[in-house]
Amino acid sequence: MDEETKRKLELHVAGATVRHKSPFEILEHHDNGQKLDLDFIKKWVQPFYMFSINQQEEYIKNFNPIRAELTVEIAKKLLGDFNWRTRIVGAHFTMIKDFTELETIIGIHLLKSQVCYAGTGYCLALASFNTENGIDFLKRYLDYYLTRKRPFL
Repeated sequence: MDEETKRKLELHVAGATVRHKSPFEILEHHDNGQKLDLDFIKKWVQPFYMFSINQQEEYIKNFNPIRAELTVEIAKKLLGDFNWRTRIVGAHFTMIKDFTELETIIGIHLLKSQVCYAGTGYCLALASFNTENGIDFLKRYLDYYLTRKRPFL
Protein backbone atom coordinates (compact mmCIF):
# COMPACT_ATOMS: atom_id res chain seq x y z
CA MET A 1 0.00 0.00 0.00
CA ASP A 2 1.46 3.39 -0.94
CA GLU A 3 1.93 6.10 1.73
CA GLU A 4 -0.90 8.32 0.46
CA THR A 5 -3.43 5.48 0.60
CA LYS A 6 -2.17 4.48 4.04
CA ARG A 7 -2.58 8.05 5.33
CA LYS A 8 -6.12 8.30 3.91
CA LEU A 9 -7.03 5.01 5.57
CA GLU A 10 -5.63 6.19 8.92
CA LEU A 11 -7.66 9.40 8.68
CA HIS A 12 -10.81 7.44 7.88
CA VAL A 13 -10.33 5.07 10.83
CA ALA A 14 -9.74 8.06 13.13
CA GLY A 15 -13.08 9.50 12.04
CA ALA A 16 -12.09 11.98 9.35
CA THR A 17 -14.61 10.47 6.98
CA VAL A 18 -15.50 13.77 5.32
CA ARG A 19 -12.91 16.47 4.92
CA HIS A 20 -14.17 19.93 4.12
CA LYS A 21 -13.11 23.53 3.90
CA SER A 22 -14.65 25.94 6.37
CA PRO A 23 -13.98 29.37 7.81
CA PHE A 24 -12.81 27.57 10.97
CA GLU A 25 -9.79 25.91 9.33
CA ILE A 26 -7.52 28.72 10.50
CA LEU A 27 -8.35 28.20 14.17
CA GLU A 28 -5.50 26.70 16.19
CA HIS A 29 -6.64 23.45 17.78
CA HIS A 30 -5.21 21.39 20.60
CA ASP A 31 -3.09 18.47 19.41
CA ASN A 32 -0.90 16.21 21.54
CA GLY A 33 1.64 15.96 18.74
CA GLN A 34 2.09 12.24 19.43
CA LYS A 35 0.06 9.05 19.60
CA LEU A 36 -1.32 7.87 22.92
CA ASP A 37 0.16 4.63 24.19
CA LEU A 38 -1.87 1.43 24.26
CA ASP A 39 -2.03 1.18 28.07
CA PHE A 40 -3.49 4.69 28.26
CA ILE A 41 -6.09 3.80 25.60
CA LYS A 42 -7.02 0.56 27.38
CA LYS A 43 -7.60 2.38 30.67
CA TRP A 44 -9.12 5.70 29.62
CA VAL A 45 -10.86 5.01 26.29
CA GLN A 46 -11.86 1.40 25.62
CA PRO A 47 -14.23 1.03 28.58
CA PHE A 48 -16.11 4.21 27.62
CA TYR A 49 -16.32 5.00 23.93
CA MET A 50 -18.83 2.31 23.00
CA PHE A 51 -21.16 3.14 25.87
CA SER A 52 -23.28 6.23 25.64
CA ILE A 53 -23.38 8.20 28.85
CA ASN A 54 -27.10 7.48 28.61
CA GLN A 55 -26.29 3.84 29.43
CA GLN A 56 -25.69 4.87 33.00
CA GLU A 57 -25.19 1.52 34.72
CA GLU A 58 -22.40 0.35 32.42
CA TYR A 59 -20.79 3.77 32.25
CA ILE A 60 -20.80 4.22 36.03
CA LYS A 61 -19.49 0.68 36.57
CA ASN A 62 -16.48 1.53 34.36
CA PHE A 63 -16.09 5.10 35.59
CA ASN A 64 -16.14 4.68 39.37
CA PRO A 65 -12.78 2.82 39.63
CA ILE A 66 -10.93 5.60 37.76
CA ARG A 67 -12.92 8.63 38.97
CA ALA A 68 -10.34 9.80 41.54
CA GLU A 69 -7.48 9.52 39.04
CA LEU A 70 -9.18 11.55 36.32
CA THR A 71 -7.50 14.94 35.95
CA VAL A 72 -7.71 17.88 33.59
CA GLU A 73 -4.45 16.69 32.00
CA ILE A 74 -5.91 13.27 31.19
CA ALA A 75 -9.01 14.84 29.64
CA LYS A 76 -6.77 17.23 27.70
CA LYS A 77 -4.70 14.30 26.38
CA LEU A 78 -7.88 12.59 25.23
CA LEU A 79 -9.09 15.74 23.48
CA GLY A 80 -5.67 16.25 21.87
CA ASP A 81 -5.68 12.91 20.07
CA PHE A 82 -6.90 12.86 16.46
CA ASN A 83 -9.52 10.14 16.87
CA TRP A 84 -13.26 10.32 17.50
CA ARG A 85 -13.08 7.67 20.23
CA THR A 86 -10.59 9.51 22.41
CA ARG A 87 -12.18 12.88 21.76
CA ILE A 88 -15.74 11.86 22.65
CA VAL A 89 -14.52 10.22 25.87
CA GLY A 90 -12.49 13.35 26.66
CA ALA A 91 -15.55 15.53 26.09
CA HIS A 92 -17.72 13.30 28.30
CA PHE A 93 -15.12 13.29 31.08
CA THR A 94 -14.80 17.06 30.79
CA MET A 95 -18.55 17.41 31.23
CA ILE A 96 -18.78 14.94 34.13
CA LYS A 97 -15.90 16.55 36.03
CA ASP A 98 -16.87 20.11 35.01
CA PHE A 99 -13.44 20.90 33.57
CA THR A 100 -14.56 24.26 32.19
CA GLU A 101 -10.95 25.24 31.55
CA LEU A 102 -11.10 22.93 28.50
CA GLU A 103 -14.11 24.73 27.03
CA THR A 104 -12.14 26.54 24.32
CA ILE A 105 -10.42 23.33 23.19
CA ILE A 106 -13.81 21.63 22.90
CA GLY A 107 -15.40 24.63 21.18
CA ILE A 108 -12.67 24.83 18.55
CA HIS A 109 -12.87 21.07 17.95
CA LEU A 110 -16.62 21.45 17.43
CA LEU A 111 -16.20 24.31 14.95
CA LYS A 112 -13.48 22.54 13.00
CA SER A 113 -15.41 19.23 12.98
CA GLN A 114 -12.34 17.23 12.07
CA VAL A 115 -13.68 13.81 13.10
CA CYS A 116 -17.14 12.25 13.04
CA TYR A 117 -19.16 11.23 16.11
CA ALA A 118 -17.27 13.43 18.60
CA GLY A 119 -19.58 16.40 17.99
CA THR A 120 -22.29 15.03 20.28
CA GLY A 121 -19.80 14.90 23.14
CA TYR A 122 -18.60 18.43 22.40
CA CYS A 123 -22.17 19.76 22.34
CA LEU A 124 -23.06 18.02 25.61
CA ALA A 125 -19.99 19.43 27.33
CA LEU A 126 -20.54 22.98 26.06
CA ALA A 127 -24.23 22.89 26.95
CA SER A 128 -23.46 21.57 30.43
CA PHE A 129 -21.02 24.43 31.10
CA ASN A 130 -23.76 26.91 30.18
CA THR A 131 -21.35 29.82 29.74
CA GLU A 132 -21.53 32.69 27.26
CA ASN A 133 -18.41 31.34 25.55
CA GLY A 134 -19.84 27.82 25.25
CA ILE A 135 -23.16 29.11 23.94
CA ASP A 136 -21.27 31.21 21.39
CA PHE A 137 -19.40 28.13 20.13
CA LEU A 138 -22.70 26.27 19.75
CA LYS A 139 -24.35 29.19 17.92
CA ARG A 140 -21.40 29.65 15.56
CA TYR A 141 -21.42 25.92 14.80
CA LEU A 142 -25.15 25.86 14.06
CA ASP A 143 -25.11 29.13 12.11
CA TYR A 144 -22.47 27.73 9.78
CA TYR A 145 -23.17 24.00 9.47
CA LEU A 146 -26.96 24.23 9.24
CA THR A 147 -26.54 26.31 6.09
CA ARG A 148 -24.24 23.79 4.33
CA LYS A 149 -25.38 21.23 1.82
CA ARG A 150 -24.01 17.72 2.16
CA PRO A 151 -21.41 16.55 1.56
CA PHE A 152 -19.18 19.25 3.03
CA LEU A 153 -16.68 19.38 0.19
